[in-house]
Amino acid sequence: MESCNNWLDVSNLTREEKLRIWMALTGETYSSIARKVGLEFSSVKYLLENKTISLARYEDFRNLGLPEDVLPPAKDLKPGPKKKALAASVF
Repeated sequence: MESCNNWLDVSNLTREEKLRIWMALTGETYSSIARKVGLEFSSVKYLLENKTISLARYEDFRNLGLPEDVLPPAKDLKPGPKKKALAASVF
């Protein structure tokens, strides 16, 4: 019989699965998080399911109590087309 200490091993779960579990345990929803940060439901869902998130939004979600391991990595990306894509479209 397995130890009761390992009843919920989350080490093999994806970040998105951990997010859903955290939301279920805390009673939070995309809508409730959206109300707290002043965004639309779809924006919050997109941000939390994206591969990266801006540093400012990351801090917003951390200040609400979302654990680091359920958030996308914080990374500020420059908006607009990437240089490689821009160069290919010119020629």
